[in-house]
Amino acid sequence: MSQTATTDVEDIGTILRQAIVSYLEQTGAAERFPPHPPPAVVDGKVREVIRSWNLDIPEHICEKAIVVGVDVGFAAYRHTPYDLQIVIALLTFCATLFDDKSLDSKAMREFVPRFCLGQPQLHPLLDRFIECTMNLPKFFPLYTANLICSAVLLYANEDVYWREHAEKTTLHPSAWQYVEYSRLKSGMPETFVVSIWPSSICPTLDEYVQAIPDALLFVDQAKKPSKISQVTLTSMLLFTDGPSQNPWQTLWRS
Repeated sequence: MSQTATTDVEDIGTILRQAIVSYLEQTGAAERFPPHPPPAVVDGKVREVIRSWNLDIPEHICEKAIVVGVDVGFAAYRHTPYDLQIVIALLTFCATLFDDKSLDSKAMREFVPRFCLGQPQLHPLLDRFIECTMNLPKFFPLYTANLICSAVLLYANEDVYWREHAEKTTLHPSAWQYVEYSRLKSGMPETFVVSIWPSSICPTLDEYVQAIPDALLFVDQAKKPSKISQVTLTSMLLFTDGPSQNPWQTLWRS
């Protein structure tokens, strides 16, 4: 893929982010959700729990994932109880490190099979990832708790697949929808969507379950706006750069 094409993708990603910020400002939504630092009860508890895990992962790498986890847990779910914010922060922490190449490839590859067989994982982080997932049913109905569990497995499965196949996979011109499908599977959107409605706030599942599909699309596309344009541009670039170029190099690099 040419340098010009790559730059175009990044520029459009910047434009999309600016458009979202502008929309929030013009609608007044930004004023309803002013920035606040995470409460000490959330940030402190998350750090305490992670220290107790003894993960044997460099501190600076853990710190980045902690910041991501706490920001997601509080910023997106400040309307939920602190206990749920903490669990979401821990789950996000685990998912961030899983996606950060911090683990041995064999441990990652065997995560899903060992999960399904009830066997110990090959790295303590993965055992904690499962524990966080298993803690969620106490906050949600069985249906949505199962969605979260399946989303974690799909996320891990998709992540491992692309680590092993991205270098040798070339997108067919008619398979552009597969890019969006794969992104959806690799982002755990069900986890972040259904966490909006814990039982303590929304006890009746039927009142919100039909909103899940629309919320999934929003979370998937708003989460990484720079990749929205890449889904469309990838197919276009195939015809300008020739079949020998691999569009996945750009699409999955971040």
